[in-house]
Amino acid sequence: MSGKDSEKFIDKASPHTVKKFDLVEGYIESWKEILLQTSSCEELIFIDCMSSSGEYTDIDGKTVYGTPVRADKLLRKAASRYTNKNISVIFNDKSAGKIEYLKTLIPECSGNYHVKFYNEDCNTLLHELRHKICGANGKHYLLFYDPYQAIIDWDALMPYFNHWGEVIINHMLSDSIRAVREAKSPEAVSKYESTYGGTEIMRLAELKILYVH
Repeated sequence: MSGKDSEKFIDKASPHTVKKFDLVEGYIESWKEILLQTSSCEELIFIDCMSSSGEYTDIDGKTVYGTPVRADKLLRKAASRYTNKNISVIFNDKSAGKIEYLKTLIPECSGNYHVKFYNEDCNTLLHELRHKICGANGKHYLLFYDPYQAIIDWDALMPYFNHWGEVIINHMLSDSIRAVREAKSPEAVSKYESTYGGTEIMRLAELKILYVH
């Protein structure tokens, strides 16, 4: 991929986005160590269903790597230490260009370390993967769900809540609360009700209060 072509897949990362990368990286570090030392864990699976290109520039123009690149580095190294365990990573993005760019940053599979790339709607992919991942003996997963807009498909996520795994949902609520207050069209109202659990969110948004349980 040429320099000019690659530039359009490298987004800007604000300071809070970079902090998000740091936090998720730290969580993966602890998560994988605990589970790889557990006898019941035969395979560790990390799923980033909204991966983007894996590369960004910060506010100073410096290169910053996102969650998929950081996760790959940590888990690939872990696979070389825990050779009796399988480690699989799944990266997906709806943008074909971004997932192709990400492939240039991620080395090929090696030994007990397996990498798969997908170019699908994230919720469609989660429905497709659930039977292979959820409830399978010896498989422990961490699903990172990072929607750009206020659209969360709870039906796609629910199987991953009900089995031995973990789900991280990154979602900026402040923008959504403002948008809920301004929603007028039936389509917009329906979207927010579906995402946040019914008409109660509309009342709470009017009060500028959101309680998340």
